[in-house]
Amino acid sequence: MVSSAGSASDVSAQTLESTTEITVETSPIEMTTSEIRPTDVSTQTLEPTKEFTLDTSSYKMASSAGTPTDVSAQTLESTTEVIPETSPVEIVSSKSSPSDVSTRTIELTADLTLQTSPFEMVSSAGSPSDVSTQTLESTTELTLETSPFEMTSSESSPSVVSAQTLEPSTDLTLETSPSEMVSSAGSPSDVSVHTLESTTEEIQRRHHLK
Repeated sequence: MVSSAGSASDVSAQTLESTTEITVETSPIEMTTSEIRPTDVSTQTLEPTKEFTLDTSSYKMASSAGTPTDVSAQTLESTTEVIPETSPVEIVSSKSSPSDVSTRTIELTADLTLQTSPFEMVSSAGSPSDVSTQTLESTTELTLETSPFEMTSSESSPSVVSAQTLEPSTDLTLETSPSEMVSSAGSPSDVSVHTLESTTEEIQRRHHLK
């Protein structure tokens, strides 16, 4: 994440692609923060109903005023053959101008249950922050792809972060709830966690309704 006043940025989408033998691409993140206040950020844990487990290791981000910090790419460890690859992501966060942030569009080829849980990322002057890991669990074929959304960050007003859109290739619809982020100069901003909820029964029910 690169923080500079008065500019906007695009964030490239992460792409997670998988079949039975899964290829996963994660993204290292760069961040420069000029603010000395902490911020809380939520993330996701995706847990389908099957047995296959991809575990990512936590990584640390040291944030200090005016100094860029590097966040190492997520490490994927699995019980089957997995090829992890990384690609960079940049975010420009400004006090008074909107910035573009990428989100995820997840396309599934099987009946899965996706659930999320939050983590926290504390950004404060001169101190490191811990970011918890994402967990992907599945034994079935699945393809994860991404698409952008917009996040407007203003100096004194809250901004709405659009919900993630999940578009499976089968007859099922997974919906997420939107979250809000209050970004104001001199105060912390909270991003509520996205909630992805669906069960096999719900998938089947929607399938029969169509």
